[in-house]
Amino acid sequence: MDPYAHAFALLERGDPIAAAQAFERLAEAGMAEARHQLSRLHLYRMLPEPDPLAARRWLDALAEGGLLEACWTRALVTAGNPDGRWAADLQRVADAGYPPALRSLGLLYAGQDDDASQAWARTLFERAAARGDGVARTLREAMGPARGGTPATAPPLDLARIRDDILGAGGPSAPPDPIVHIEALMGARNYVGALAEAERLLQD
Repeated sequence: MDPYAHAFALLERGDPIAAAQAFERLAEAGMAEARHQLSRLHLYRMLPEPDPLAARRWLDALAEGGLLEACWTRALVTAGNPDGRWAADLQRVADAGYPPALRSLGLLYAGQDDDASQAWARTLFERAAARGDGVARTLREAMGPARGGTPATAPPLDLARIRDDILGAGGPSAPPDPIVHIEALMGARNYVGALAEAERLLQD
C-alpha cells in the first residue's frame, strides 16, 4: 500500500498516534500533503499531546507555499479573525474550483440580505453542484428561483458581521455538533454558524 494511503488507513482504523507517526515520516521526507495532515491532527487535538502552535506554523508555511488544502484548512480554523486572511484563503480555494469552498462561500453570501449577494450565492452553489457537490445542490434548490440577474463580480462580504456570527456560534474551535444542530442553525438563517459546524464535520 502507498505510504500516504497507509497513514490514512491507520487514521480510519482509529489509531491517530500511528497515523501521525506515519505522516511525520513522510513530512520529513518532504511531502507537503503529509505535513498538512499532521498539522490537522494537532490542530483538531486528535493526539494525546497536541502542539497547535507548531501546527499553525506548518499550516502557514504550507498555505503561503501554495498548497490549496492548507489554504482550505487555514480558512476553517481562522474563520472570523479580524485580519480577514481566512476570506482570502477561502476565495483562493474556491477560485480553484474546490466544491466545499464554493459551497462555503455560497453560505456566506446566502447569509447577506441584499439581492446581489443572494444571486451570487445561487451561482456559487450551482458551480459546486456542477462539480458533484450534493449538499450544494440541495442548498441551491432550497433558495428557490433566481430574482434578477447575477452580478458580474462578487459582491463584498461583510466580514465584521461574519465574525460576529462565527463567535455567536461558538467560534471555529468549538467541538462538532450533530447534524440536527446544523439544520437548526440553517433554519434560523445562521448560515455562518452552520458553515462553521458543517465544514468542521466534513474535515473530521
